[in-house]
Amino acid sequence: MLGILHTKDIMQHFVAGKISQDTIRRILRPYHVVPLTQSIESLLHDMQTMHTHIALVQSEFGEIIGM
Repeated sequence: MLGILHTKDIMQHFVAGKISQDTIRRILRPYHVVPLTQSIESLLHDMQTMHTHIALVQSEFGEIIGM
């Protein structure tokens, strides 16, 4: 996984007619990975602090098992 692509970011470039692989790589946002054992209160606090609304859930074996 390279990152999170927000629709609003890509649409701005699409409307302007300036879309390429380099553009997509440049507008990708970092993703936040959380352990399956993290409490929901802690997760919500972290997401508010980081101003994000998407987190990937990682199992104890390192696999991404949810979003």
